Amino acid sequence: MVVKGLRSIFTRVLFLTVVSLSSAAALSGVCSYKFNTIDVPGAVFTQPTGIDDTGRVVGLYLDAGFKAHGFLLAGGTFTTIDAPSSIASQVNGINNRGQVVGTYTDSSFVQHGYVMVGGNFTTIDVPGAVFTQPTGIDDTGRVVGLYLDAGFKAHGFLLAGGTFTTIDAPSSIASQVNGINNLGQVVGTYTDSSFVQHGYEAVKESSEACGAPPS
Repeated sequence: MVVKGLRSIFTRVLFLTVVSLSSAAALSGVCSYKFNTIDVPGAVFTQPTGIDDTGRVVGLYLDAGFKAHGFLLAGGTFTTIDAPSSIASQVNGINNRGQVVGTYTDSSFVQHGYVMVGGNFTTIDVPGAVFTQPTGIDDTGRVVGLYLDAGFKAHGFLLAGGTFTTIDAPSSIASQVNGINNLGQVVGTYTDSSFVQHGYEAVKESSEACGAPPS
């Protein structure tokens, strides 16, 4: 019995060793990265959320009073980006034209989305939504994100040419869109009926006009 037990232990150790060596071999081709810390001066918390092809970085930070602000880091210089009359702001994405999207909270503690072009802010609220959060923008100005309907169900959305389109994964109980490229392909997450979250990639299948989200 002792020999059998030792043999079982040896087999398990050998198996784990082989798995470890296999994993190491599989990861041996991973390239190395040089890491640069990003801390907004005076901030107690810094979270980058996006970067464009020129290396401009956007995100959010908390100041010493724990107020949330958006920021842009370009050429080594930090710039605060706060939506007008907001009590909290953040930037969620930037495209190669320097247009940014994000969210802000107003004095009534309602959260809105926004797009900023050339320093000008435009509020983005999905019709009928109680919460709107843009997460990405492509170089043509198409904006994606998530919203909560009146029943607080999460949906993904696309805003293109002034038209909102709901993007929900099939058979999902909650969806959101996290990013879009210049080909119009989007990525996001959805939750199935078993409350398991999955990622997805979606490509528009037809050239028909997209409709507005359900009211």
